[in-house]
Amino acid sequence: IPADVLNQEELTDSNYEIIRKHAAIGAQIAENIQGLQEASLLVRHHHERYDGRGYPDGLSGEAIPFGSRMIAIIDAFDAMTTGRSVLGRRDVESAIAILQLEKGRQFDPQIVNDFTAMIQASRKK
Repeated sequence: IPADVLNQEELTDSNYEIIRKHAAIGAQIAENIQGLQEASLLVRHHHERYDGRGYPDGLSGEAIPFGSRMIAIIDAFDAMTTGRSVLGRRDVESAIAILQLEKGRQFDPQIVNDFTAMIQASRKK
């Protein structure tokens, strides 16, 4: 994705279409790298949504590979807590609250619960 597209505060429809292609392009790249062929499926589907409104194939629920559902949550959490998100940088508690809000919509509910429990447990150590 070109830097000028990534750095825009508001995306145009055409820029959004460029961004939406990265999952399929990443999967094509992984397919051609020895040892990453199986990972290409996870890359392709990491922007699918649990409710079926994601991309590139509109998969929903359990039809989304488990690894892709995990990557989606980890990537979103990282984006929110490092400032890569259009929402700006969030603290851990705010990021967890957003993940919880998106359970069953954007994210797999059980993976969100497990992930947030893991994050909270690691912060108590």
